[in-house]
Amino acid sequence: MLRITRIACLASLLLLACDAKQETTGFEQYLLELQENYTCQNPRDNRFIAVFGTKLGNFSLELLPNAAPITAENFACYLGADFFQNTIVHKISDGFVVQMGLYDLSCTAKEPILPPIINEANRNIEHRRGTVAMVRYEHPDSATSEFLINIADNPLLEFANGYTVFAIIDSGMDVIDKIASQQVDGGDQVVIHETQLIIEPCNN
Repeated sequence: MLRITRIACLASLLLLACDAKQETTGFEQYLLELQENYTCQNPRDNRFIAVFGTKLGNFSLELLPNAAPITAENFACYLGADFFQNTIVHKISDGFVVQMGLYDLSCTAKEPILPPIINEANRNIEHRRGTVAMVRYEHPDSATSEFLINIADNPLLEFANGYTVFAIIDSGMDVIDKIASQQVDGGDQVVIHETQLIIEPCNN
């Protein structure tokens, strides 16, 4: 069981999905494999989903607690503290990633509410389209709140002490693609105006 012990977290987590299998193609098949391998290993576990609202629509992330427990816990704490509300998508790299979770509406970096976390990058988990990873800086153990969503397969991000994959897109990849088409540097700002944390039993 994953328990939240960091500041601003009031409940224990145990995360993610698990029952119905469905026909999938392309990148969705790999996301399903990650879900099966890194979530709901125990029927008493929970599924943890983060929902983000933007002007272009909603998208949701499903955490992978068995792949990166410290990172998943940290992200849940930031989400529970409403840290991501009224932050912006601040960087879009065409055909690569979109980045968010750090800058407010005035393009000022927000102060972290928790210390940086240890790097949990797993070279067995590929940076495929639809995977979500923490952004870290020069030091491997420097990630706080900023995260990226892969909009393409990005093997260049797969290296020792690299970028920890901690979640997958649960729904709204089409919204991510719309966001990726925006010109955020030209004033076409995409704001995270609403967030929600959903916890569901795995045995539903």
